[in-house]
Amino acid sequence: MTPEELQSQLAGFYGSENLYHRSTPIVIYYTDGIKWLQENVDCYWLTDLIASYQTTKFKAANDRQFWKLVVKDSSAVITCDDGDGNISITQSIDYTDFPLPQLNIWVEIQEKGRIFIYLPSEN
Repeated sequence: MTPEELQSQLAGFYGSENLYHRSTPIVIYYTDGIKWLQENVDCYWLTDLIASYQTTKFKAANDRQFWKLVVKDSSAVITCDDGDGNISITQSIDYTDFPLPQLNIWVEIQEKGRIFIYLPSEN
């Protein structure tokens, strides 16, 4: 699948009819779009990476998180900000075969501390 075809597929996700969950070792919930992305691009590592930052202290300070993956020359940088441009996390990824030059993923911490990961179009 070309990057253009992938981007077109991802743009087709609005809302989500289903919620899935995975323990990584904490439980995260994710949408149809994230599930499709994981299965079709084999990027489970991406949601695992985001989940790895969801400590109690971080979640309490960041109940809405805006993650951005930027890929260039088979390496990447992932950042998390609060929506106002205040970056709280930056992590370099030495190698990735992720096919898009950029991807945004949003995270919300909802009632009882549940973590929901979704594509911006699914909000």
